[in-house]
Amino acid sequence: VSITSIVLALSFEGNIKSVWKTLGSISSAALLIPVIFGHIFKNRLSDNGFILSAGLGAMGTIYWRLSGMKDIHSLDEIYIGMLLSLTGIVFSLRFLKKSTP
Repeated sequence: VSITSIVLALSFEGNIKSVWKTLGSISSAALLIPVIFGHIFKNRLSDNGFILSAGLGAMGTIYWRLSGMKDIHSLDEIYIGMLLSLTGIVFSLRFLKKSTP
């Protein structure tokens, strides 16, 4: 935990607003779409589908932020993460088997 804290502190150069925005974008992109989908369409999204969707959303957000694409395309990272999260849901509904309890 301490190493992660040091890396985060150095990468954001003490800008708490940037930390807040980045971590908020990651959590929103990773969780918003799968949770809303699971709430509206009960028992349609498997656990593996949820993890895939949330993971793609988080990874897309992190990649977009770290690669500098945000500055090039003027598109906030939360939208990329939400798009990839939705892509994960579509993929899981199409190709992953639903686990039965």
